[in-house]
Amino acid sequence: MRQNLDPLHEFPDDACEAVLYRISRSHEWHLNTHVEAGGSNLSQGQRQLVGLARAALRRSPIVILDEVLTATLDRWQNPSPWRSRFA
Repeated sequence: MRQNLDPLHEFPDDACEAVLYRISRSHEWHLNTHVEAGGSNLSQGQRQLVGLARAALRRSPIVILDEVLTATLDRWQNPSPWRSRFA
């Protein structure tokens, strides 16, 4: 997981662990969680969460979310704030 979040090793482990916890708390992932090549042992939604965690770690100024990802996010959050912001 560590290699997927920060492939260039630009961030300390504690920053990577913190963002991983915030984004994917329900999965109980850690930096040493094994990820197969291409994320083949992760579902599509889980691969998107890893991408979202990578963007949060890098503090990307722009993140484009597709319909599938927003539907995944709606499951763990109250959907009304998402719809009001992006509708």
